[in-house]
Amino acid sequence: MKNIAFILLILAAVCFANCAGDYEAEPRGTNDGKAPAPITNISVKNVNGGAIIKYTPSDDVDLLYVKAIFTNTRGEQQEVKSSMYVDSLVIEGLGDTQKREVKLYSVDRHENYSTPAIVTIEPLTLAVVQTQESLKVTESFGGFFLDFNNAARSALSFYIYKWVDEHNEYEIHDVYSSQQEEGRLTIKGLEHKLLKLAIFVRDKWENTSDTLYAEITPWKESLLDKTKFQLVKVMDDVSWDYHEGYH
Repeated sequence: MKNIAFILLILAAVCFANCAGDYEAEPRGTNDGKAPAPITNISVKNVNGGAIIKYTPSDDVDLLYVKAIFTNTRGEQQEVKSSMYVDSLVIEGLGDTQKREVKLYSVDRHENYSTPAIVTIEPLTLAVVQTQESLKVTESFGGFFLDFNNAARSALSFYIYKWVDEHNEYEIHDVYSSQQEEGRLTIKGLEHKLLKLAIFVRDKWENTSDTLYAEITPWKESLLDKTKFQLVKVMDDVSWDYHEGYH
């Protein structure tokens, strides 16, 4: 019995030694060194701040993803990847409407790159610009309404600044976020006096619109004197009293 246990121990040690060493997860299959075929049937739909690129992926069995490489607004090289399981990729967040080339590569599991397919995109006007141009300020009680149109339904933030005489500069009052196609923001907490406002719109890529300047005088908002409140009782009306309950 001891001999059997000893033999099993030796076998386990041998197996462990064979499995030891540095291990890195390797892609399945052998690296044939061949680049996958480029994508085909490419079409471009320009959208606000970017483009949607559709294509037919290559039928290489080891295809892993499609990569797009382009230059962003800051002059930096940027890339977007799309899984082998889909037939499109989205470029977004560009801060201008300039034409630019996009190089599209098929990439296999061993990081072999195909020759690039090159397309040109021309982003449409940024959502922050379109939305800023639609802004409308209307006085209200203790503040104002800010109406907007966001046709692209982008996630946007509205920065509200007001002029502070004591500091001789505009200071932040509040920030509102919305992804609605159109809407109305209610800005409160402002005094009944002439106010200078500065409002701009920003997206999640920190693209920022021009600033809208406006002057308004919010309507005076005062608390009502609650000592003058009276309960109005109507004949045969059902009443509810907080202290006495329903009767």
